[in-house]
Amino acid sequence: MAVRLAALVLGVAFTSPGWSQTPIGGDSVGAAGREQATELERFESRTGRATVLGYTVLGVAGSVEVSAREYRDAGHPADVTAGLLLEVTQWYPSERSRASFVDEDEIDGLLRGIDYILQNATSEVTRFSNFEVRYRTKGGFGVAAFSSGETIGVVFQSGDVQYSFGRLVHLWQLRELIVRAQALLRKDA
Repeated sequence: MAVRLAALVLGVAFTSPGWSQTPIGGDSVGAAGREQATELERFESRTGRATVLGYTVLGVAGSVEVSAREYRDAGHPADVTAGLLLEVTQWYPSERSRASFVDEDEIDGLLRGIDYILQNATSEVTRFSNFEVRYRTKGGFGVAAFSSGETIGVVFQSGDVQYSFGRLVHLWQLRELIVRAQALLRKDA
């Protein structure tokens, strides 16, 4: 009982009301009825041909696992696409994960969005008493910082899965992992 109450209190303390009403992430990777938004999604869904996937898992920040990925068409080695897979895991009320692709040409924009959030996640970003600063990718990965009283929280989201217990340090860690993944992708380019 005490554990459930503590989890409920934490959930209320770190989830802003606006966030729960308007999620920032899109649908999950491969969701039925959603057009594939990224080149990585289109490449992964190819049928009738052999493809090669190379990937490196760079680590986890908060609840987000970051991996660099490269897909090649085995019959046409020059047909290559690369980017990131960002997998968000939520542990409460039950464990589940969703992943979002970020094409290589979208990584710089994601880093700029994260930098903006890190620099502007303060009460001075708006004249109102509470704030949310958000960024979303084409593939449905979302990140936001928000105020909850005196606390600044961070939410990571992929599709309908969100991790609401993040802190700004997790966003710094995510940024570092993305920079490392981008360097790895550019290494052989």
